[in-house]
Amino acid sequence: MISTQAWADARRLWDFHPMHHEPRPCSVAVGLGSHDLSVADTAVDFYRRGMVP
Repeated sequence: MISTQAWADARRLWDFHPMHHEPRPCSVAVGLGSHDLSVADTAVDFYRRGMVP
């Protein structure tokens, strides 16, 4: 069983991640490895939109 404190800690970390930045063109992008395939999808989307070379 996960404790209430562990859930609160996990929520704090999860809520920290969204940066709410506006994407803009740049010279390089790094898509860090993840089991979440949306990371790779987002990197490809930026490439296809010409945001990274």
